[in-house]
Amino acid sequence: MAPADDTRDRQKSWDAPIAEHQRDRLLLEANQFDRARILGAATPESGAWLRALPSSSLGTHLDNETVRIAVALRVGADVCSGVHACRCGSPADVKGHHALTCQFSAGRLPRHTALNDIVRRALSTAGIPAQLEPYGVDRGDGKRPDGMTIYPFSHGRCLVWDATCVNTFADSRLGGAALKSGAAAKKAEDEKRRKYAQLTQRFRFEPVAFETDGACGPTTKAFLQELGAKMAAVTGDQREMEWLWQRLSIAIVRGNAASVLLECATDPSQQHLSAERPNRESAEQQLATAAGSRRSGCSGGSRLVASQQRWSPPSPKKLEEESRALQLHGGKAHTARELQLTPAADPDKHGNDPLYTGLPNYGNSCYQNATMYVVSHRSLPGNPCEDGGGTGSQSDGRPLGLTGLRNTGNTCFLNTVVQCLSNTRALHDYILRDGRSSDASMPAAATKGSLMNTFCALIRDMWTSSDETERVLTTAPLKSMIQRLAPRFMGSQQQDAQEFLRYLLEGLHEDVNRVTSRPKPITTDIDDSMSASQKSMEAWKRFLRLENSKFVDLFVGQLKATLRCTVCGHESVTFSPFWDLSLPIPSRSGQVRLQACFDLFTKEEVLDGDEKPTCSKCQKRQKCTRSLSIQKFPRILVVHLKRFSPQERFGGKLNITVDFSMNGLDLSPYSAGQTPCRYSLYGVANHSGTLLSGHYTAYCRHPYTAEWYEYNDSRVHVMDQRNVNSGKAYVLFFELAGSKHRSGSTHV
Repeated sequence: MAPADDTRDRQKSWDAPIAEHQRDRLLLEANQFDRARILGAATPESGAWLRALPSSSLGTHLDNETVRIAVALRVGADVCSGVHACRCGSPADVKGHHALTCQFSAGRLPRHTALNDIVRRALSTAGIPAQLEPYGVDRGDGKRPDGMTIYPFSHGRCLVWDATCVNTFADSRLGGAALKSGAAAKKAEDEKRRKYAQLTQRFRFEPVAFETDGACGPTTKAFLQELGAKMAAVTGDQREMEWLWQRLSIAIVRGNAASVLLECATDPSQQHLSAERPNRESAEQQLATAAGSRRSGCSGGSRLVASQQRWSPPSPKKLEEESRALQLHGGKAHTARELQLTPAADPDKHGNDPLYTGLPNYGNSCYQNATMYVVSHRSLPGNPCEDGGGTGSQSDGRPLGLTGLRNTGNTCFLNTVVQCLSNTRALHDYILRDGRSSDASMPAAATKGSLMNTFCALIRDMWTSSDETERVLTTAPLKSMIQRLAPRFMGSQQQDAQEFLRYLLEGLHEDVNRVTSRPKPITTDIDDSMSASQKSMEAWKRFLRLENSKFVDLFVGQLKATLRCTVCGHESVTFSPFWDLSLPIPSRSGQVRLQACFDLFTKEEVLDGDEKPTCSKCQKRQKCTRSLSIQKFPRILVVHLKRFSPQERFGGKLNITVDFSMNGLDLSPYSAGQTPCRYSLYGVANHSGTLLSGHYTAYCRHPYTAEWYEYNDSRVHVMDQRNVNSGKAYVLFFELAGSKHRSGSTHV
């Protein structure tokens, strides 16, 4: 039938009836699997990954194998050559559906991690900071939601969310998915709401439920549309909604590909690649090289075949054994070729002293090198003096710890972080001199101390005397361990140094947590009749019941948030722990002082409109003000400068110089009790370039010579202290004045 006269001039009027007829015919002739697949593919969100521009810098570039598997699952084609036995013992079909359902599915964890990280980043772009795995928010049995906003999200309540991605083709989900698109995700949403029903009284709870075909549940779609609108309102770009869907869709596609690739073996023609790799390379690292890297070289048309050699998740015992095998202690056990050592640097090019040791960059690992230098320079092995009275030098007078880290492929972010942590005196003493690295054998740790063992081995090697003029070590063992625990760090994509630092510190803390058996969480609120000081101590006591380690002693502080009702004047005070402080920069040009960033961070803000909280005295939503102050100062203060603001959307950043004090940063004005507090700078993680392309380096003060050195992956050389302060400073490391002899957690 021809279209009506008033619509004949529109091409859609002619095409739509034909498309609908073809769809109805396909659905009528299809079985349950194909009906679920066709209905899922018809939803706009399931094909968002197809509309994303492939950019490696933005993380939207998909390798050939991922695209092949995504297309095959979408059109119903085969992803492997034949039916074969899965690791779980069940037969695996050629369509790849079993790989998405199997209990050993390798894509579940990285997909879940990516979804939560995307939601958290989106909230941050909307001007609503959030944290993952929030402390003190659980169902009463210790199980926590995936994330929570720090500020109210809507109607005066904070947002709490929990993400999941269910298999569209699972036996328990297929029936509903074959009748209506998103039915499996809707069922998952209902299950999440029942699971966290207790939280809906205090928070706004939103389940984020997707299916492996890309479809989502109705409430998930409504929430993401609301979030996208908030992002667009802040940035002024109406494409924020589409970009959010693209990032979520790409995360699901990558998770599906990881499940299929690890359930099968690659084409035999590619097996020579893995045979040439060192034996110490893990199966997951081989996957990252073969499937996750844009330089993998795998053919897009290669077919997967069955193999008797399947990868299985490593046991904690195996992780510990491999971590010990990966520890590099000197040159006797490994050759220079195995360690991939670089030749000595040209002394004429890198300063007057040719004996400085650098850390090689294995590809953007500069972030790790810099952090390691900061930790290692705070103490030297074998030094018996607590106050640093030793020389910290070898017999030839050259300072120890000046070791370069090789960049193994965009690992400059890792190298930079490692160099900064290496120069943290208190952490250095804990690892090298006090002998407390044995705490890594804590049975409660998820990795049984493997991460701590690997990290300690690297720090020891960096501070071990050597006859070489310039030493360069590899951080590959540490990166291999990290990417096992956090798949988002797999491959050679650029990463954020501050995010990696936070993950590394929390992971090391978990390995040496003094709480070996988790007590039952305290779900009751702190008595409002207590004074602010009493509330602070009670909140800190509750935190230490679950999280107590040397890393908490050194790096964790406590923030005080004061909420004041403008109607009745009632003040409500809450306290929360922090590992670092992310400070906004108040200007887009010129030069600002670091104190101005603290002023903006602690500035009183007005909560009105949809952000009105409920006053505990008025018992109704009122206009309030909210302000922050520091209740407990940590021994090591990490300050993150927010150079990548939402306004710098298109690959730019704030490159203005933030003037920070080198030896006397006075934070007394920002103390909740106006307590005198001064910090001295000892490490800086620098970022040069833009969001799309950049490089990390570290500036660190040697703990014994007090000289400043620049750590640029494998290159290490002395620098002028006057050049430390620059527009590239991204993460600052401060030590509390007079804290060298202090241990434990003390309220300042």
